[in-house]
Amino acid sequence: MDVVVRMGENSRPVYYEFKSVKNLPPSNFAKQFLKDLEIADNLDQIKWYFDGSKISRLDKEVFLRELEKVEI
Repeated sequence: MDVVVRMGENSRPVYYEFKSVKNLPPSNFAKQFLKDLEIADNLDQIKWYFDGSKISRLDKEVFLRELEKVEI
């Protein structure tokens, strides 16, 4: 995680990851995402932001295949 934010003493942390990649999904996407899931209680706590000026393309099929590799 690049930044962890808590909005209050009793609030859950929000984990921010900033990505600067040419293609989506980034290499090792499944491994990176799984690591993020291990520290968060739910998906609302995980925020990935991509530098849109560097992304040359989004291959939806490849992205979905990588996401399917994640075993929870």
